[in-house]
Amino acid sequence: MKKIVLSFLFIVFFVSIFSAPFKFLPHKITQPNGEVINCFVSGDEFFNWIHDKDGYSIIQAPDGYYYYATKKEEKIIASSYKVNSINPKESELKKWVRISNAEYKKRVESFKVPALKSAGPTNAPHTGTMNNIAIYIRFSGDDEIATIRNDYDDKLNMSSGNSLKAYYQEVSYNNLTISSTHYPVCDDPSTTNTSYEDSHERAYFQPYNETTNTIGYDDDTERRNREHQLLVDAINWINANAPIDAGLDIDADGDDRVDNVSFMIKGDSDGWAELLWAHRWSLFSQTIEINGKRVYDYTFQPENQVSVRTLCHEMFHALGAPDLYHYDEDYDHISPVGHWDLMQSGGGHMGAYMKWRYADAKWVTSIPEITSSGTYTLNPLTSSTNNCFKIASPNSASEFFVVEYRKQSGTFESQIPGDGLIVYRINSDFNGNAGFDNTSSFDEVYIYRPDGTTTVNGSVNNAYFSLESGRTAIDDTTNPSSFLHDDSPGILSISNITSAAATISFDVYISEVESPQNFTATASSTSQIDLGWDLNTLNQNVLLVWSEDGTFGSPVSGTSYSAGEQLTGGGTILYAGNNTTFSHSGLDHSTFYYYKIWSVSSLNEYSSSLVEHEATFCEEQVLPVEEGFNGINISACWTVELIEQGGVEDEDASITQVQSGRYPDATPDEGSHMIKFNSAYCGDGNIMRLSSPTFSTIGQSGVVVSFSWHKDDTWPDYLDFMTLQWSADGTTWTDGDSYQRYNARTLWTNESYTLPVEAEERENLQVAFKFTSKYGYNCYMDNLKIEMPNTTLVENIEQSQLIVFPNPSNGLFQIKMIDPFENISIQVRDINGKLVYTEQQENKSIYTIDLSNQAKGVYLLEVNIEQKVITQKLIVR
Repeated sequence: MKKIVLSFLFIVFFVSIFSAPFKFLPHKITQPNGEVINCFVSGDEFFNWIHDKDGYSIIQAPDGYYYYATKKEEKIIASSYKVNSINPKESELKKWVRISNAEYKKRVESFKVPALKSAGPTNAPHTGTMNNIAIYIRFSGDDEIATIRNDYDDKLNMSSGNSLKAYYQEVSYNNLTISSTHYPVCDDPSTTNTSYEDSHERAYFQPYNETTNTIGYDDDTERRNREHQLLVDAINWINANAPIDAGLDIDADGDDRVDNVSFMIKGDSDGWAELLWAHRWSLFSQTIEINGKRVYDYTFQPENQVSVRTLCHEMFHALGAPDLYHYDEDYDHISPVGHWDLMQSGGGHMGAYMKWRYADAKWVTSIPEITSSGTYTLNPLTSSTNNCFKIASPNSASEFFVVEYRKQSGTFESQIPGDGLIVYRINSDFNGNAGFDNTSSFDEVYIYRPDGTTTVNGSVNNAYFSLESGRTAIDDTTNPSSFLHDDSPGILSISNITSAAATISFDVYISEVESPQNFTATASSTSQIDLGWDLNTLNQNVLLVWSEDGTFGSPVSGTSYSAGEQLTGGGTILYAGNNTTFSHSGLDHSTFYYYKIWSVSSLNEYSSSLVEHEATFCEEQVLPVEEGFNGINISACWTVELIEQGGVEDEDASITQVQSGRYPDATPDEGSHMIKFNSAYCGDGNIMRLSSPTFSTIGQSGVVVSFSWHKDDTWPDYLDFMTLQWSADGTTWTDGDSYQRYNARTLWTNESYTLPVEAEERENLQVAFKFTSKYGYNCYMDNLKIEMPNTTLVENIEQSQLIVFPNPSNGLFQIKMIDPFENISIQVRDINGKLVYTEQQENKSIYTIDLSNQAKGVYLLEVNIEQKVITQKLIVR
């Protein structure tokens, strides 16, 4: 799930393994007793699995038999039910048991390898003729490949109809011709095939099983080594016995590497396999040449995965394109582009944007931008001219819209779901869609469709707009609306979409009102922020809006607003008029505030907005200091700094406040937000510090720093951690205790650290949390308190002051006090430290605690009496 920003010129990049996703590919398994079971396989190269027609996953156990699969924590294991021994619908088994998103991410990363440094192009050529080498392989003891050579040649080389060559000639507008030659040469291609026979049998290239396959590979390293050695052996055999014509140009882009080799493999793909599945990868672990050119990029295709669509999908990977589908463990996630693009599940063209970005601007040389209102017309995407437009979003610097006209026609475009205008949202911060998690990694390419939102898939097959479809407009009020990746309005306005005929036309509205200039927000005190701007060149009025959380709607054209009114979608009108300054007062200290400003014409049309935010001044901190880390931004009085730059992966290292987290899943222990350090996304060795504002410890001793720390049970070999620090000058930091992310159980824990004597009598003390990434999972913390200890833990002998009965109980407990006390506070927490019961009473001798609505288990009772705490375990059974 890696985010990669591409340009057309690279020095170093990363090559990943890629594969077309398959769903419900027919498959047969055979039990050790000879029973043959017809089932299916689905997935891609990183994870594929066997399942029945209803979606119940099937896995082979160590005894060699196939069982319905279940999940134990994060592991997929065999249940106690052999396949067909029960009706799984009548059992506790769940459908679609698959690996987690996090495990999928790790698999993707484990196959990412450094590409060779080269001053030339980094992918196969996008123009001219590319000569693809097809090499046929069977395993030791196998009969010859049953599919005749001409069948392969038709799928690869037919000049018209359904073939790899015809596809790329059409989608590239005759800029690229891909010709494939076959090796070893077949004497009678119309009736037979010929292949290299490897020295190892098929089982050697399948996963290990202690009963049925003791010669199989056992881990990723063995899998890679065996696959690469198989290919090297095949090439060596070809070079010696059926050499490739020295006059054939196999390096059209001049990078000293063979442009592409397609290895055609005898037999079908496997389930729960990583090797025997269609994929594209690189032969990076060994060096082997054909006619002086290194073999590096290749595709690998078992017999049942040599459809033209799969060949075309894998070849676009070889040309540099990423996948546009999502992986999701719940099997019901958003389909970003559906059947509209080759790089998800389509059989037609890839979109115009994909052609432009990933074919080096050779097929679509530019995407003209619409910058003024008017009526525009498009040819179908099958036309090489006038086939797309770009429209900027005034609400984003990285997201924009692309429109194209898709019309069912010919061999390939006849496979698209309908005829009409397709509207894309493009996010240039990302490379493909496979890493989507809706938290920190988002789609590069998304198609708007009825009922689609940031969390709901909607009807992607009905994404086309046309007069015939009844969908003739898209803006921030329609279904679908032109939302951006964070659900903010995209401010797109397309209307009057015409019939899907030889061309399609539509109207675009773009505000021509000039924006104000030089918008600033400056804090002037703990309770005031001063705002300033310049009017536009026509001296038109402005509309100024503020928000506590940065959420804003957009003013509606033709509507006037007054101070105090709410914008639909978020924000409160602060000022409307012709002034150039405004002081926003009565604010909270140490708090961020957010502002937007528009120019307004005499007809109440609005310009694009300008955005600012600022924080009020901090107040001097005195003990106790409490920080819940709530709000979209870290408090202005806290400081975030990068201490050490480590490895570079998906993202730069960051510390942020979030409402929820993925990898691992987590929600705040207190309040609406929590601190997140993105150690699941930044590389190993990144170190960051979150430091508090200063406070005084003069006259104080034994100051306690307490906080909530999240632990999880994943990736024990990637031990991300945090170290609590203190400093008297903000420069020299002293380490306190350290806290590991990994734990046998996932839970929030309550942690505390008493500052040492050296931290006492300091006028400007700070504490800090130093996070260190090992590229495992994210770290979360919450609910910080810095305070003097005000309670004393009583030794067990003093617990004779109270009696708890019955204990254990069904949830109802009685507490009897031997001597009545005033101001008694009773709290009960679960084993994770979460408060589940609280009561404040005076002058009673018997108290009743009702935990009958809590789960069975152990709880901790805390009775606070006159600055003393008595603790005792409670058991709900």
